[in-house]
Amino acid sequence: MVLPPYQVFDEIHREGEGRWRWTKETYLEKKDTILVFKKTKNSPLVDQYGNKSVWNIYTKRYLKDAQKKGNVPSNIFEEFLNSEATKELGQLELSFSYPKPTSLIKHLIKITQKKNDIKILDFFAGSGTTGQAVLELNETDQGSRQFILCTNNENNICRDVTLERMKRLHDPAKYIPTYKIKNQKNEEIKNEIKSLKEKLKISVVDEINEELKELKELKKSYPTKKSERLSKNLEEKYQLLLIKIRNLTEKIISKEEDIKEIQQHNKKIVAEISKLEKKIINLNKPLDFSLKYYAMKFAGSAISHITDDDKIAIAYNAGELVAISENIMFETLKNNYSQFFVNSIHEECLAIYFDEDLDMLDEFKENLKNQSKSIRKSIVYMFSWGTEDYSYLFDDFNLDVIVKPIPQPILEIYKKIYKAEKWSGNLNSYKEFQEF
Repeated sequence: MVLPPYQVFDEIHREGEGRWRWTKETYLEKKDTILVFKKTKNSPLVDQYGNKSVWNIYTKRYLKDAQKKGNVPSNIFEEFLNSEATKELGQLELSFSYPKPTSLIKHLIKITQKKNDIKILDFFAGSGTTGQAVLELNETDQGSRQFILCTNNENNICRDVTLERMKRLHDPAKYIPTYKIKNQKNEEIKNEIKSLKEKLKISVVDEINEELKELKELKKSYPTKKSERLSKNLEEKYQLLLIKIRNLTEKIISKEEDIKEIQQHNKKIVAEISKLEKKIINLNKPLDFSLKYYAMKFAGSAISHITDDDKIAIAYNAGELVAISENIMFETLKNNYSQFFVNSIHEECLAIYFDEDLDMLDEFKENLKNQSKSIRKSIVYMFSWGTEDYSYLFDDFNLDVIVKPIPQPILEIYKKIYKAEKWSGNLNSYKEFQEF
């Protein structure tokens, strides 16, 4: 086979010359899709004359094909350094032991070959690297990925590092202590650079060079042979063009001293600018995203002894869980029997009716109508001990309403709560909520 352009395919195997890697059929099938021919100085191949080839053959390898064969990307990553992660946190004026670099998490997300609208769960969030990686990927490819970060608050990790990192990524000017000072210094340096650039001298020679360049390009449009130029009546114009080129060239030569002086001057200015540019502090740009932060404590055995007020408190907590599951998380209204949310672009509404009695249903429906103005779709969760279908209660609505039962895991918690008969102590359960 002669490569390139691989037009000759020798199917005869000669003794001592190796074996074909593929059959002819496989080669013809894949030659234009996964074969790449590149020039190289170190090719292991020989050409048709027995000399070292200037070409080598490479095969493209795709993850999806490897997965079909049971092959997966290597689980050994050597190019991702902890020092890079420490630097990233330092830029946010935070510290954490053994953080992971965002480049590693981005790599792991990319090799999944999922779309750019997936949800990523990190149940051991640590310093919050996953959150930053997802946000930066979205910034790069205009994706809409979401992340859920879970961590305990041992040594205030969650409050002081994980949450704080997200806040500083969202609004560095507000949350990074020295951001404004550093930004002011950067502006001063940039103004100084601007002043220096204004001192750069532009030689008249630069303008002459531009003109000369245009004339030389014009010269290429003329026939190279004199006889052809004469036959087309172009010789006189061509000679005038040569005179202009020669005059401009001589003009440049005559100004060599001026050129040297200007070059020396500009060289000093450029050196000063370069020094100043190195002093500019790399600051994080604000990332546009919304964040919900929840803090919880474990209720434990206290759930068997609970008051009516605590029932409502836990119901609200459960409402937040439903909001997360539906990805409709901006609370707009709550009372002692219901809770309402909308999504970030106010297209969808989530309404949750907590009470097992339907006494407040008419008021609930009225609130739903008010909340659903300009809403495309409404989702209603109804409390039920059994398998009742409450869809018929909303037949009179001129809205697109989807009615669902409270999820079974949450219902099981309610069952434990409502079976409680007496209270013996303070419920050790609370939910703290922040958003921006």
